[in-house]
Amino acid sequence: VPTSSSNVAKMFQRPEYRAVVGLGSEAIPLLLNELRREPDYWFAALQELTGAQPVPKSAYGNLYEMTEAWLRWGREHDHIQ
Repeated sequence: VPTSSSNVAKMFQRPEYRAVVGLGSEAIPLLLNELRREPDYWFAALQELTGAQPVPKSAYGNLYEMTEAWLRWGREHDHIQ
């Protein structure tokens, strides 16, 4: 799991990452379920796809708190159960 901001920024530009974003709104439940299964850095893709930013600034940098914020958002917006 990349931890430095430069590694994360590079990941956002990878063709595979961009292809997931290219799926559009269909990717939202897939990404949320992937976060539920294994927390990872899909937050920028979710933000790009949804326009939402449910992560409080106090949770920035904490993978598990960020994941929980997105999963809560996903349940509230009926993307996951």
